Amino acid sequence: MSKLNLYYLKPSSSKNLYSPDDPDELRREELCLQLAENLHDLGVSDFSRETRTGNARFIIRVVRA
Repeated sequence: MSKLNLYYLKPSSSKNLYSPDDPDELRREELCLQLAENLHDLGVSDFSRETRTGNARFIIRVVRA
């Protein structure tokens, strides 16, 4: 299996920095890995999606390395 890299944009404020002990961050990590694995199983090598929720905008990008 190829190594997968997942890139996504996050707010740049210091209170939103990655924390491996944050349960929400751990859940996001898990969901991102599931997405990457599912796309890999489908044979997708490059996937981008913009999602909006409320006033927040998220760009999700998965690229097979």
